[in-house]
Amino acid sequence: MNNLSEETKTSYAEAAKMCGVHDVTVARWARVGVEGIKLEYIRIGGLHFTSVEAIDRFNAALTGE
Repeated sequence: MNNLSEETKTSYAEAAKMCGVHDVTVARWARVGVEGIKLEYIRIGGLHFTSVEAIDRFNAALTGE
């Protein structure tokens, strides 16, 4: 498991803009996942964040890279 606290954190809204999807989609990727693969996230002060690196890992896992 990677340590998201040491990575480039991004909000779900920012991650959604990067991926071209709605922020609710990013939340679903973290909560439910896609094909058994979940987007890593951390919670800071009641807010949820992911990281640029976690998005890269998520995309790589989905594409089999």
